[in-house]
Parts: sequence; structure tokens; C-alpha cells
Amino acid sequence: MSTKIDEIEDMQDLFEIMKSFGLSTKGYKGVDGMKTTLRKYLEDIEGSSKRKVGEVSIINSYVFEKKYSR
Repeated sequence: MSTKIDEIEDMQDLFEIMKSFGLSTKGYKGVDGMKTTLRKYLEDIEGSSKRKVGEVSIINSYVFEKKYSR
């Protein structure tokens, strides 16, 4: 599953996304582990009723607008 998450390099942005999904942010020393956790989580919820498809897009849009609209 390739997502825009792969393009995020700012650890703070990844923390914000993980927190928004209720995922633990403890113990990560770099962005790679966080991206792996997010990808797995998104794959696990795909097709479930936990999150709507639009919610993932909204979070990704928030991060990219915040990061690249400066």
C-alpha cells in the first residue's frame, strides 16, 4: 500500500498523524518505524468501519498543507 505517508519526512508530522489515530508514539527513534506502523494500521483498517476513507485523506492533506504551503 503506497500512500503519501511515504513522502513525509518530518517526525513531528508523523507524531501528529499517529496520535490522531490513537497510536502510541513512544519508542520511535526515526521516521521509518513510524511509517511502517502507520502503513500497517491503515492496511488493517481498510474496509473496516473504524475510519472512513475521507478521514485518511484529510489527515494527509493537513500534513502536506502545513508542511509545503510555507
